[in-house]
Amino acid sequence: MDLAYTTSVDQIEYWNGPAGGRWAESQPRIDKSLAAITELLFPFAAPREGERVLDVGCGCGTTTLRLASLGCDVTGIDVSAPMLSVARARGARVIEGDAAQAPGSYDLIFSRFGVMFFADPVAAFGHLRTLTRRFAFVCWRAFENNTWAREPLAVSHDLLPPLPPADPRAPGPFAFADRTWLEQILPGAELTAADTTMWMGATVEEAVTEGLTIGPLSRAAADLDDPTKDRIRERLATMYARYATPSGVQMPAAVWLVRA
Repeated sequence: MDLAYTTSVDQIEYWNGPAGGRWAESQPRIDKSLAAITELLFPFAAPREGERVLDVGCGCGTTTLRLASLGCDVTGIDVSAPMLSVARARGARVIEGDAAQAPGSYDLIFSRFGVMFFADPVAAFGHLRTLTRRFAFVCWRAFENNTWAREPLAVSHDLLPPLPPADPRAPGPFAFADRTWLEQILPGAELTAADTTMWMGATVEEAVTEGLTIGPLSRAAADLDDPTKDRIRERLATMYARYATPSGVQMPAAVWLVRA
């Protein structure tokens, strides 16, 4: 396998390890967390009845099932076996594999946060272009603009181990944050900046648990001892309380909607 052409090996190992299991177990909560973003993506992508669709990074199958409900002939693809098990149990048609090497022919390649993990995104999208008439996906804008990701780390920073310098273009959630880089990967793409929200939990307590289970803080705090985690929980509770609403803890989120 040509690793320059495929999803990062580190990412494949990550999504098939404990993290993939946590995401599989958290499927209902994650769907609610991403609900506002999903509602932006579907009308932007405008899938049409009868279209052949490849849902890249389909995870637990929520977007695959929704595309099918709209009359699309849809197949989901993902590298995470734990999440695909959930997708299949829910009735989604999915395959385990690397989208950078996907076969077939499609009217639309669709993705909700599933395209930022290629080791060589230029080559990967070059391949995907041969399979489809059009793309539509959503990805994160700058980490600094995503309060839901930034603030949990900020309030905990002095209790966390030193974090290695981040390569802003390395495979990962924020790999496409830079507009210039995204335009180099997909020349001529239509990029729309959207400001929305992430639902972090029905209560502050749920949000604290979620913050330490999934997301940037969960990785940074994974190996901390319980007393240190308890101190972080106290700080998170104070922080999340500022974003509590009658419909749950809602935090600002910033995304790119991309059409090509």
